Amino acid sequence: MFNRVTYLLRQQKLLKEVNSGIILLPGNEESPMNYTDNPYRFRQDSTFLYFFGLSRPGLIALLDTTIGKVSIYGDDYTVEDFVWMGKQPTIHDLAAL
Repeated sequence: MFNRVTYLLRQQKLLKEVNSGIILLPGNEESPMNYTDNPYRFRQDSTFLYFFGLSRPGLIALLDTTIGKVSIYGDDYTVEDFVWMGKQPTIHDLAAL
C-alpha cells in the first residue's frame, strides 16, 4: 500500500480532530465461501484500510485520543495455519510495518 508515514499522519490527524474519547475501528472477517454470489473471500473495511493499510481478517484498532495511543488487536496464526498458508507475519510485525 502506501508508505508507513502516510498511515501515521492519517492516524495523528484523526486523533487531533477527535480530541476526546476512544475510537474503535473494526476490520472485517472472512466471508463464507459456501455463498455462491460471494466473489471475494475477504475484503478489508475501507476505513480500517485507510488508517492502517493492513488487509488481514480479524483485526481491530483502538485509538485513545486522550493519550494519543494507537493499538491494533487480533489473533496470530497458529502452527496449523502455517501448514496450509506457510509462514505468516505476526500482528506485531504487521503493526511495525
